[in-house]
This record gives sequence, structure tokens and C-alpha cells, in this order.
Amino acid sequence: MICWFAFWGISPRLFKDPITTSNIYNFHRPNMPDLPSLSIRPPNLYSPPAFARTSISNNPSHIIRFRHPAYPSERDGNLLFILQAYDHPNGGLHHETARVACGIVTGNVWDGYFSLTPGGPPIDIGRDELLLVGTDYFFHVPYTGSNNTLVQGEPFLYPVCPVFQHWEFPHHNLPPSWVDLLPGPSRPPAGPTTLPVPMAPSALTSAVISRDGSCRISGCRDGVECAHLCPRTEDEWFTSNGMAQYNLNHFLSLDYIMDDQYNAIALRSDLHGALDRRSFTFVPKATPVEPSPIQFVTHMLQQTSEIGPLYHNTSILPSPGVKPEFLLTRFAWAIFPLLTTFLASGSGRNLILVVENKRVEKMVSATECSRFCGYSRSSQSRSISPRKRKTTNSVDDGYENTDPDSDEGSSVRTPPTVKRQRRTLSGSWARKTNSTPLCGGYSFLGGDDLQNLTTVECDRGRTGFQRRS
Repeated sequence: MICWFAFWGISPRLFKDPITTSNIYNFHRPNMPDLPSLSIRPPNLYSPPAFARTSISNNPSHIIRFRHPAYPSERDGNLLFILQAYDHPNGGLHHETARVACGIVTGNVWDGYFSLTPGGPPIDIGRDELLLVGTDYFFHVPYTGSNNTLVQGEPFLYPVCPVFQHWEFPHHNLPPSWVDLLPGPSRPPAGPTTLPVPMAPSALTSAVISRDGSCRISGCRDGVECAHLCPRTEDEWFTSNGMAQYNLNHFLSLDYIMDDQYNAIALRSDLHGALDRRSFTFVPKATPVEPSPIQFVTHMLQQTSEIGPLYHNTSILPSPGVKPEFLLTRFAWAIFPLLTTFLASGSGRNLILVVENKRVEKMVSATECSRFCGYSRSSQSRSISPRKRKTTNSVDDGYENTDPDSDEGSSVRTPPTVKRQRRTLSGSWARKTNSTPLCGGYSFLGGDDLQNLTTVECDRGRTGFQRRS
């Protein structure tokens, strides 16, 4: 019996010991050395980086309120909007970022200033210094008085642009801090092999990912997507403001005019979603203590668990060709929804509107102001491909629009949208509307009410608004 075991190479111990996995393994692989064993790693839990704990804040109570000096303060009737103050561990907000945000909503006013009281003098602060938490700031617009002199220190009832769709892009008049970055956040070195080549819209994603190589915020290569800077849902604003002049490809058809390489960057999918939810945006900043060149960084607009501590005030990686004009557009698109409190306060407002392709200043009643609060063609910037859009010309009478990217799955109230028809030979767009159009064919004020409102044309000069009777 023992000889039979020896002939077949079987150890008699197999019949004495319990049958285990190791015995069977050794039976099939005799005289083999011990192989490396599998190691199970513990959960790799997130912890804020050391730099975040010593340089920025993620406290949702760190906020700064910005107010209009000419409206009454009862029930916060003069509150323009609120910004998170994450630029310092104890709370603080980059002065120039706040000033440009206020300048955008007041019709591209880049010479505005902050004061601590409605009629107070300008605060003494540098462009890259920080505004303090716990202090309310009044934003002033310099204006020309009756004797043609610049007036400062007096409350001025300057108009406010209510929504992004009524905002006019400031061609050749970017904020000074943005002009310093022209022609882009990163300029490729000269040479025939580095020049960008226009690509077809169908190849936009591959072209952008090939150009950037990785997510421009995190540096990750997995899960990278093509993110539009000017959201694709704002195609009518894009065309009416002549934004195609900043494209690389000037032969794009109207349906694909926004699918240009200069209007897109590569982002990781979760960061792409956060960008579309207006959790953060891109702004230029510099360090005042140790002078450094101005560069674009991520700036958080909402409180987050991980994205803020990881990436707030992180400079974005080079993305050759991306235009500051498109980055300013994304900043403005993210800022305008913050005006909801200002518009829904129950008081009439002096607003800047686009009526029949003309910028006008109007005193609008509280009821009509509230109609702008829920205005959004989409609650997020991603949209289906133009080739998959519905071709029906019917008017959507519903108000409820579910945001597919929302974490809560809540519904966002939007006014009725109007489906556009094919362009005619004359180049005009046929739309179905029963009232006077304000912006892109969408009407928020009734036609009769709109005509009865007093109109004051705005002539914005270098020094301020020139109000003409």
C-alpha cells in the first residue's frame, strides 16, 4: 500500500489530516515555495489636506453680505447677494473677486467700490486683499452728477441686471484683473507643432481630452469629460452676444456653434457635475504678501464636503487656447442666481433689461421682479446633443422641470419655454410668443405692462452712468 502511494506521489498524510484548501493546494503543487499572500487594505477614508487646514475655510457660516446703498434696509430690502468667504481659515473673501461679481450684476461696472455704510467713503483695501467675515459691504457705482462731475459717497439708485439672459457680454471691456491674463490662462509655446487645429463638433470631446491630457483641476486621467464653459443651454445668449468670435473654428454651423475647443476644458466627471451645479467657478487671483503672477484658480461658491477643502484656490492646470472671455461667461452664469433674494424681496427694482435687442433701464414692480427668480432654461448647463433635440414647434406650458443631475431629485421651477423653429432664408428665427420678447424671444413681463413702464436709456461711460431725462 505504501509503495502504491509512493508510485503515485501521494502522501499518506492526506488520509489522516482533514481535507483543507492548503492540503489540496500542496497536493497539486508539491515542493513549491510559499507564494505571496493577498493583503486586504483598510478603507481609504478622506481627510482634509494639511494645506487646507491652514489656508482656507470650509465653514458654511463664513459668509459676506453685499448690499445696494439706495434701497431701504428694512427686511433686508437692500441685500444684493451673499458670497461664501472661504479664502482664509477664519473667513475671508478675495476683494477683486467680490468686486467683479458685483460689477457683473450691475451691468459691467468695473470701477465700483465698497463702503461700510450706504453713504460712506471707499474702503482702503488692495485688489488681492481679503474682505472680512461679519461685515456687510455696500457696493457703489460712480456716476456723473448734474454739473458733469463724478459723484462719490452718495447712494445712487443704479440698475441691476436680473438674470444671465439679459446680461450683455463686455466685448473689449473685460475687468482689468482679467485683461492681465490675455490671451488665455496658458499660452502654448510658438511652433507649428503646437498650434491648435480646428476639429469637427463630433470630435470635440476627444480633441479637448487630447489637448489637456487630464482633468485641469485634479490632474486625474480616469473619468475625464469635456466640460463647456459657456453652457450649451445658453445657445441663444451665445449667438445674440456674438461669442463665436472667440471660437477657434469659425466654420461651425449654428447648431454646433458652442462646440468649440476654446469653449471647453477637461474635467473629472464629479467636478464637471459640481461645475454645472454652480458649486465653484474659475477666477483670477494672486498672492498679495509674496507677489505672484495672476493665475486662474477654482473658487468655491457653495459649501462642499471634499471638493472645497481639496481644490479651493487651487490653480488650474494649463489648457492652451481656453479664452478668458469664456471663463468670465461661466463666472457670470454662476453668479446671477444669487440675486433671487434681491428680486423676491417684495419691492420694485431698477433693472437692466434687453428689450427688442436694445439695452434699457426700467423700474419694474415687485410682482414682475419675482418672475425673474425662477427663470432658467435649465437648472444645469448640460444638454442633449443638438442632433437629438426635439423638432416640435409646440409651446411647453409646464412650469416644472426636473433636474436629472440634482442629488435631491427636486424639481426646478422654470417659465414656459419656447421651441425654436428652423432658420428661414432671411436669417431670422420664427418664434411663437404672445407678448413682447425681452431676451432671446422669451418674455417675462406682460406686453401691456412692459409698454407702460417708464424707460430710461443707459449710457454707460468710463466714469459711470449718465442718466438722461
